Amino acid sequence: MCIRDSSTERITSDYGNWSVEVSQGGPSQQLSYQGLQPLVEKTVAFLRSQGIKADEMELGSVKTEKIDVLDPRTGELRSTTWTSKQSVLIGSWDVNKIRKISGQISSLIGQGVPLTINEPAYTYTKLAAKRVDMLAKATRDAKQRAKAIAAEAGSSIGAITNANTGTFQITVPDSTES
Repeated sequence: MCIRDSSTERITSDYGNWSVEVSQGGPSQQLSYQGLQPLVEKTVAFLRSQGIKADEMELGSVKTEKIDVLDPRTGELRSTTWTSKQSVLIGSWDVNKIRKISGQISSLIGQGVPLTINEPAYTYTKLAAKRVDMLAKATRDAKQRAKAIAAEAGSSIGAITNANTGTFQITVPDSTES
């Protein structure tokens, strides 16, 4: 007899990762970089004012990009612009704080800070232990169902001869993923 079962449980993420990217253009690499720095400082100050601690924030390396604009008819160089970008990486055990601030940081755009705001990523860091617990619950349930089926058939169950844990899947609450 083969009995399949599952265990379903709602878990809450306990760690959040999130990033925003600040960018600034200019006619030269130096000027775009110099224009970027006060914008990054303003972004960091905003995050600190919202409760992000120094050890929860890290600045990524500055990236610059040169963009040449050519005349479509002659192919001659019309202009060159530079864009400097720097990411601000945030990681916190306070997922509610990440959720709240990620919804508020767009106010900096209204203050003239060019931002690319990424979606936060939430993690449950105790998944290995939770998986063992959920597999044990599913096994107990499968055993009870097997006993009930065997009893109705006037039989009994024996020792497990083969076990397969199958798929372990985590989905967003109320998801239709299977």
